[in-house]
Amino acid sequence: MDGLPGEYRHEPALAFAGGASGLDFINRLMDQARNHLTEDGLLVVEAGSARESLEAAWPRTPFSWLMSENGEAVVFALEAAELDPSPRMPA
Repeated sequence: MDGLPGEYRHEPALAFAGGASGLDFINRLMDQARNHLTEDGLLVVEAGSARESLEAAWPRTPFSWLMSENGEAVVFALEAAELDPSPRMPA
């Protein structure tokens, strides 16, 4: 973390522990989210630049990408009902 720009140092170290695919933490979050959301719950995740690989890994998931003020789609939202229990492609 010492070599990262100052604004990155405010992020938890876990945010940079994505594994080889860069999606380890997000995959774990997506796998477990249904167990923690209410029926009408909403999952909102900052995915950074992982959009393409995330959509490839979860092809049946209807991600709703939210635009940042600089026009980047780095955050997605999913309703609890959209979280299919097993939509991920094998690693």
